[in-house]
Amino acid sequence: MAANFRISIKLLKELLSKLEEIERSLRKNRETLANVRNGISVGSGTHEIKALLAEEIERIDKQAEAVHQLKETLEDVIRLYEMAEATISGNYIEKLLVNVDKAVDNITDLSKENQDILREWIESNREKNASVVDRIEDEETRKGFSDDYRDTLQKHYDDVPPEYRNTRDLYDKYSKDVKVADFNAPGSKHNSGKLYLDSSADMSNKRGNGTTYYHEFGHFVVYKEGWVKGSETCGEFKDFEESLKKEVNEYIDGYEKKYREEGQNLGKTGDDLDDYITKQTKKAIKEDINGKNDEYHHVNDGLSDIIDGVSNDKYQASYGHDPDKKTGKSYWDTNPSRVSNEAFAEIFAAEMTGDTTEIEKMKEIFPETYKLYSDMVKDAK
Repeated sequence: MAANFRISIKLLKELLSKLEEIERSLRKNRETLANVRNGISVGSGTHEIKALLAEEIERIDKQAEAVHQLKETLEDVIRLYEMAEATISGNYIEKLLVNVDKAVDNITDLSKENQDILREWIESNREKNASVVDRIEDEETRKGFSDDYRDTLQKHYDDVPPEYRNTRDLYDKYSKDVKVADFNAPGSKHNSGKLYLDSSADMSNKRGNGTTYYHEFGHFVVYKEGWVKGSETCGEFKDFEESLKKEVNEYIDGYEKKYREEGQNLGKTGDDLDDYITKQTKKAIKEDINGKNDEYHHVNDGLSDIIDGVSNDKYQASYGHDPDKKTGKSYWDTNPSRVSNEAFAEIFAAEMTGDTTEIEKMKEIFPETYKLYSDMVKDAK
């Protein structure tokens, strides 16, 4: 199945402008040569000169036609992009790419730099036009996906809403590099550039089939971008981490303050008051995340995991990373960067699977952090 994909319209408009300059230059050169040819009087040797000028004029005409065809093709892409909100049929774009490929060969006035840009654009979009699985370079990984699994992942990819396309563009950036070390792992995870998937569990996923694949791919993106070194976050990812903790803690503090006052009014003190605050805050957060009638249970599992991480297992609405069963040690304490890493993967998966309900709730609880995520993704793609 041919995929749909986003095209760099800014780049195409720049190239279109360059082609218009070339077209004007060719017209001017043709006009100059035609005037020279027409101004040559009949005489000895003039026939050969006029024939040479005619050949040059014909060469320019061929180039002008190639430029014109390429211009029309790029204008067509831009027009369709703007009409279709950034989505164009993969089958149709392949025809456009062929036209561009042919035209570039015939435009000698197009600089090598711009020819290379067009060639790179052609090849990158041919890669994007390949299915989510077929584009993966590692053969064993490609073979590991069942037909149902690949179809599920492809449908999510094709249906990514326009407002989340920067996330999909970032997926495109690294999609060919992904390697799945195990499709039957006892639990899904990312480790040092490889994915370990419980694919059968992901195909009966309460959050939506295929969500885990895109979640683990989000960790893969963090790894490829180098945003975490050991247990330390770096650069803008550190800003993302700090903002996340600040906003989620403010969200939690709002409930705790409310129930502290309420508990004090009920005459509670000491441990009794602390237990009351914790119990009531858990209840309130669970209702806020899952809905009064539990209608969003599992829909907002990613958000529940983020709150669980920031609160270090204190508040968990529906899902989280529980402490190790053998040691009792917190998952979050093992590596401080896990909170931001998991948060990024949760947002990434929600956008790749079109989970607008969860994204809107995330934006409500941590708007500045979500903006930082969006900026990071846009810059990285």
